[in-house]
Amino acid sequence: MYETAVARLIAAADACGAYQSQLSGFTDRLSGDGWGVEVTGPLSDSLSGLAEAEASYRALAEQMRAQGDRGRAAYEAAPFVPGPHVVL
Repeated sequence: MYETAVARLIAAADACGAYQSQLSGFTDRLSGDGWGVEVTGPLSDSLSGLAEAEASYRALAEQMRAQGDRGRAAYEAAPFVPGPHVVL
């Protein structure tokens, strides 16, 4: 079950990274076309927020994967434990 959540977090991180890349390119094009800081400044400012969101998603996915893997390893190391349906 945690693998699905990890995959969704990684997909969200990838989406943030793609949007950040596209927004950066758009901002660069606007600057190249002569748009001022009044227009490009807020766009550039949002890039750091997207980078932080991407990093947070990736860190959370890694933590979730590590914790889930530890739980799975502990469960597999204890064959006397009843099946997952009993735990739930």
